[in-house]
Amino acid sequence: MLRLAFVGVILLHSAVATSAADWPTKPIRLVAPVAPGISTDAIARVFADKVSQELGQQLYVDNIAGAAGVLGTSTVARAAPDGYTALFATAGMLAMNKYLFKKLPFDLDRDLVGVATVCRNAAFALAVSARIPVATLSELIDLAKKKPGDLSYAIDVSSGIAGIIGELLNRRAGISMVQVPYKTTSQAITDTIAGTPEMIIGSVTSFDGFVRAGQLRLVAVTTAERAIGYENIATVSETMPGFQFQGWSAVVVPAGTPQPNRDRLGGVVNQIARNASKDPQLSALNCNPAPREEPGDADRFLHEERERWGGIAKEIDLQAQ
Repeated sequence: MLRLAFVGVILLHSAVATSAADWPTKPIRLVAPVAPGISTDAIARVFADKVSQELGQQLYVDNIAGAAGVLGTSTVARAAPDGYTALFATAGMLAMNKYLFKKLPFDLDRDLVGVATVCRNAAFALAVSARIPVATLSELIDLAKKKPGDLSYAIDVSSGIAGIIGELLNRRAGISMVQVPYKTTSQAITDTIAGTPEMIIGSVTSFDGFVRAGQLRLVAVTTAERAIGYENIATVSETMPGFQFQGWSAVVVPAGTPQPNRDRLGGVVNQIARNASKDPQLSALNCNPAPREEPGDADRFLHEERERWGGIAKEIDLQAQ
């Protein structure tokens, strides 16, 4: 019996090793829990193409938008942990949603495992309609204080972070701008250009064309330092010290996915991410380089970020819905 058990263990180990060595043998589904066309989707598609070339199998993007990323995240959390389903998601979806929703159909810490972070220090921006007579964050705050409760700001609900930035700005600046949620960034931008809401919070790259066209005006970015390509735009922290929000995105897989497969996928993604500044496509999408990561680093980073966002949620007395 002992001999048979030993043989069984050897055969199982051999099967797992063979499976890991052969992986991937078919296309891999990369779920993007956002609508096609926005910056997160664009970055996911660039990475999918580059990872496909490295792995020798297609990594195809499947857009499953809805409920601030919950629908797409849930799809991956419930998927078979066989290495053929992964999720490309943002900080809002992988950290903030834990505090935005009273109940999620999955447990972020238990059901998903991080394999690689992608873009680090991605810039969020505060932009106003060109019709609004302000050019800086200080001028915006002064205007909001003169008109308490009259000004409003737009957010795309798929980005939990944008809403948190707005509420923390209200709290720390002593103003009361009203949050106006939208299902899509495009509609939020259209209304902001028209002047109602007066401001919008979102990815700096999503505003770029409208800023160049003179329809929107950037007043601040939320990164610790001025954003690459937007060095003429002040950071929020220059007006309000300590106010820093740096977005990020990551690739995660269902818990239980074989470690060798996770390590190979993570290694390829991280290698591409570390060279993002040298890639014209990724640089244009404001994807700043991720640091070198060893296996397990990305998952630890996700857990640390959830704890950090938990502190912010407590500061603004965030009420989960």
